[in-house]
Amino acid sequence: MKNRRTFHPLAAVLAAALLTAPCGAIADDGEDPNTGAITFTLDDSFTTAYMFRGIVQERDGLIWQPSIGIGVHLFDSEDGVVQSVDLGFGLWMSVHSEDTGSSGSGPDALYETDYYPSLSVAWAGGVTSTLTYYWYTSPNNAFRTVEEVAIDLAYDDSELLGAFAMNPTASFVFETNRSSFGGNGKGAVFELGLEPGAEFTLPMDEAEEYPISVTVPFKMGLSMDDYYRTGSEDDTFGYARLGLHASIPIACVPSRYGAWSITNGFDVYFLGDTLENVNQHDEVYPVWTSSLTLDY
Repeated sequence: MKNRRTFHPLAAVLAAALLTAPCGAIADDGEDPNTGAITFTLDDSFTTAYMFRGIVQERDGLIWQPSIGIGVHLFDSEDGVVQSVDLGFGLWMSVHSEDTGSSGSGPDALYETDYYPSLSVAWAGGVTSTLTYYWYTSPNNAFRTVEEVAIDLAYDDSELLGAFAMNPTASFVFETNRSSFGGNGKGAVFELGLEPGAEFTLPMDEAEEYPISVTVPFKMGLSMDDYYRTGSEDDTFGYARLGLHASIPIACVPSRYGAWSITNGFDVYFLGDTLENVNQHDEVYPVWTSSLTLDY
């Protein structure tokens, strides 16, 4: 297990600095920012705590979590059972000012670097399935590499429920090398998610409006096999997370440079007995995250 320290407001202050006021109407020059088969996403996030499936990694100091995702569109069809097939690759990092768990033999601040290829298939009826393999590595040697395979299912229920769509997701994760909770044993976890939301517009002046997207994400993690375990006991309930997120586009950037947006989210974690015991006995824990994202 990694460091668990008291809450520090520095990260929240720096995260809030990412907020910018809308700078006019949405820039629309009529161009499609990307007409090719390759897409990528850049994300630059700051958070007040790094929680991995309810397992606290760090909650003190500045926590910066940049990432990049690259997608390759392999197949597309309007008819048939298979609607589209996409290949992806992701790189994610967590950089900590507290040098979490550093052994002194690597870059102290770079706590974690993750690599994950994925294959996604969109099926008729709104279901998308994704197979992903993860390598969780620690350049500062705070922990040994953990590997797992994840099967993710997502259902687009917007046509069925319209504005009341819940956007349900389900993940089945099986560790293949060591465990994220500590030790060499391997476990399995199930995560269920919902993300209802709505679109709003903010009036800029008499002729212009500014869009804002608000979501209320919920996620729950349950151990399927020895995931949230201490000793010989496996706690089935790991965590539940309820949040309120708001996202706005950055109007000043022309669409030919991609779609830029800022998202701010407040999440509250409700921890099971096992995670409460290893988290300084905090049963409920709040987390704030601010992100700057580019989709192209």
